Formats: sequence, structure tokens, C-alpha cells
Amino acid sequence: MIVAMAMMVCMAVPALAASVCVGTYDWRIESGSTKWNGKDNSCLFGLYVGDATWEVQNDKTSPSVSAELMKVVKWLPDKEVARMSTITSSRSTDFVAGDDAGYYAVIHASNNRGTSGSTSVYQDSKIAG
Repeated sequence: MIVAMAMMVCMAVPALAASVCVGTYDWRIESGSTKWNGKDNSCLFGLYVGDATWEVQNDKTSPSVSAELMKVVKWLPDKEVARMSTITSSRSTDFVAGDDAGYYAVIHASNNRGTSGSTSVYQDSKIAG
């Protein structure tokens, strides 16, 4: 069973002092599974047009996870906008959000032993505020 909990309270990230958290979702990959899909769990980020930072935290060092950030595209397959691999604690990457599409994370575990964590998106306070 794959469980997701929406959280709109984001922790401050010192390196992103001028950024605000747009949203955070907790993800869980149960033992026996290897994938969590934010779209399937109604965990969509609504972003403003402009620069953004996507972060994935893995609560366990094993298994490691990889992740894709996907953009919902109407009438076409969704588009990958960012990718990170071998996440054993926390990683982030920058991307540019466009139009008013929703974005979601897809998390893949390197084995089926189960793991959990969170995924967040941050944008400059001048864009998001």
C-alpha cells in the first residue's frame, strides 16, 4: 500500500533564504513495492511561472531512491522536467516552472524493502508571494 499525506507547512531551508515553500508531500513506499507516484496520490504542486527548486528527502540510507519531477500536460503524456538519482538522505535541483500546469514527483526505490520521505518545491518569495 502506498500512502501520501499532504503538508502545507514547510521547514525553512537556510540555503534558500529568499525562497518560500510552495508545498510539501510525505511519500511512503511499502515493503514489496518500488514506486510512489504523486499524481496517483493527488499530490500536485501548483507553481508560479519562474525559477524553482525541487527537493527530495529519503528517511533511510537503504534503499536509495531516484526521482523524477513531472509536469502535467493536457491531452499529451506528462513531461519530465527534472531528475535526481541515488538519493540516500536529501538532494535538490533547480528547474524553471512554466504556465499554470500542475507538477508531481515520482519516486523509485532501488529495492522492494520499503522507505519513506518527503518532497518539496520552493520558489523565490517575489514570484510566490
